[in-house]
Amino acid sequence: MKNFKYNFILLFFSFIATFASVKESSLHSEIRDSLDLRACLDFAMDHNSKIQLAKEQTIEQLGLLLEIKSVALPRLTGSALFNKKDSGLLNKNDFGDSSQEDWHIGVEFRKAIFSGGGIQAAVDRQKETQDSVLMDLKAIVNQVTFKVRQDYWNVILAKDQIEVEKQNKLLLEEELENAKKRFETGAVSQFEVLRAEVLLSSAMPPLIRAKNRLKTSTDRLLHTIGAQNFNLQRMGSEKIPNFRGKLGYTPRQYQLKDLLVLSLQNRAELRNLEHIIQKERAQLKVKKSLSHPQLDFVSTYALQKNYSSQDLDASQHGWQVGIEGSWNIFDGYKNRGQIRQTESKIKQAEINLNSQKFAIEVEIRQAFTDWQEAEELVSASRKIIDQAQEALRLANARYGAGSTTQLDVLQSQVNLTEARTQQLEAYYSNQIAIAHINKATGTVLQ
Repeated sequence: MKNFKYNFILLFFSFIATFASVKESSLHSEIRDSLDLRACLDFAMDHNSKIQLAKEQTIEQLGLLLEIKSVALPRLTGSALFNKKDSGLLNKNDFGDSSQEDWHIGVEFRKAIFSGGGIQAAVDRQKETQDSVLMDLKAIVNQVTFKVRQDYWNVILAKDQIEVEKQNKLLLEEELENAKKRFETGAVSQFEVLRAEVLLSSAMPPLIRAKNRLKTSTDRLLHTIGAQNFNLQRMGSEKIPNFRGKLGYTPRQYQLKDLLVLSLQNRAELRNLEHIIQKERAQLKVKKSLSHPQLDFVSTYALQKNYSSQDLDASQHGWQVGIEGSWNIFDGYKNRGQIRQTESKIKQAEINLNSQKFAIEVEIRQAFTDWQEAEELVSASRKIIDQAQEALRLANARYGAGSTTQLDVLQSQVNLTEARTQQLEAYYSNQIAIAHINKATGTVLQ
């Protein structure tokens, strides 16, 4: 049976060690070559340093709660003593030589039976502290998730801007080819060919800048999700993960009043401050309990050398039961000063709670205004796109018929590129505004 228990325990801890190693391996596994928004969010939950730190702090507080609870539980303490004196330290007495060797074995049982409510108040305080840390974790997850969404849409915006600039470049290349053909037939002058070449060359800087924005946005996103160095060496310094997704528009309906109510219900920062207030109130009970007597029930059993005998093996044993108490009658007003400090902390936390509510209301109003603006920009950009496409079609038709100039065609192409860029920016603003509303209401994961 003993061997079975030993083997079972060994197998159990081997399993735990294997699971931990697998988990550790997964944490440091390479990031996938293709990521969408959900994959980025899931990766950040496991690898973002702020979230990891907040998780460890919750575990720390759980350990502290167990430590404080232990004060209310019975304690069993074992002790043992053996010493041997040098013969020069022995003293003569009426019964002969004192013993040169001494030994003692004892067990003490101790249980707190009265503390003026201090033990339960300390447990309550630690529970509130733990809940406060959990709210900190929720608030950090809310902030990090918003940052992931923001950085992700920055990457998608840069990718889509690259496509717009590439489309613009293709249009200008086609126009250059048309100008060259018309020049060969004598329909246009060399100046129109040169103007098409200049515009084509001027299309390269925006494309280069868009590609650089993609690189910097990707680096920022990888840092946010905690994947800075996972597989960049394998992928090469010039290669980046493929981020799936495209900027678009999904109609949403929000009411400012509903958002304000939702934020008061969900924001972890408010719940955190409420737990801090309750924690300080429990701490106040702890401090007040110190003015009461502290009583412990104590029971000991001792086995020790029989001092009336010179024989080392001679022993005596027995029980001892009693109540041990202490009362801090006067401490020079130290505890009174700590009580006043705690009362002030409660008032400070209440002030912070009211201030935080006002700050969240301002954030909600700002996010709602940004969303309204984004909605209007999306609507306007769609009309501009339709108008710019129709203007380019008409300009090409008129140019083919000889009723307009090449400059009108090129200007129409530039206008279409600007309209497409404005639409992307409007879509991006709409996505960020929605993410900001979710963050401000504490529903960023929904």
